[in-house]
Amino acid sequence: ARVNHFPGMLDLVRKAGTARNLNKMREALGKEYSFFPRTFVLPADYTALKQEFGPKRGRKTFILKPSRGAQGAGISLTRSLSDIDP
Repeated sequence: ARVNHFPGMLDLVRKAGTARNLNKMREALGKEYSFFPRTFVLPADYTALKQEFGPKRGRKTFILKPSRGAQGAGISLTRSLSDIDP
């Protein structure tokens, strides 16, 4: 039996699960959870992400992190929606 694995643990240790949980806490508690940047989990949040590229939003830089990447592998920066594969 694995002693160091608990039910639901992957939601805490994987980037996508952590992002979903932090976003839920931000919705529930607002200002108290504003310590991290707005986070999108693709493909589910692609529509909301597209809105961030609207004409009145300015030229933001987005950090792209692959869900299964580790130790910085696959991380990139973009300012263009066309660079993002939902």
